[in-house]
Amino acid sequence: MKDLCKAYVGNNIKMVHNKIDTLFTKETNKLFSGLTNTQYLVLIYLGEENDKCALQKEIETKFELSHPTTVGIIKRLSVQDLVVTRPYEKNKRQKEVMITSKGMSLLTSIKNGPRSILNKVDNDALAGFSEEEKNQLNNYLYRINDNLNEF
Repeated sequence: MKDLCKAYVGNNIKMVHNKIDTLFTKETNKLFSGLTNTQYLVLIYLGEENDKCALQKEIETKFELSHPTTVGIIKRLSVQDLVVTRPYEKNKRQKEVMITSKGMSLLTSIKNGPRSILNKVDNDALAGFSEEEKNQLNNYLYRINDNLNEF
């Protein structure tokens, strides 16, 4: 009989996710505390990729998050004064989320850029993998994600 904890892909992915989350938290706590991996990714998205602002719905879609999860993330970032929200001008039912100067300062204060933490965690997790293996693993994970989008 297969080892219950190692026999199922979903469980293996969850165990890896938990370890990566722990490593990420350890790395970020060296610089600042109280920020989860997803909150950090949202800050980078707002600060680097999306002209300092995005609709809440865009964040939900980009990170494949539920509405309540996104609301919680934005609320916790707001409490830390890293983002602010306002009703979207073109549709008041939607919220616009903007990174604050404090949020931008946090991102710019990170030596080697905000993505350096993500790169370090990836490098630690994928130590000993060739570039081809890293790409292949990433492609497999995308395929698994696509397969599960059908449900």
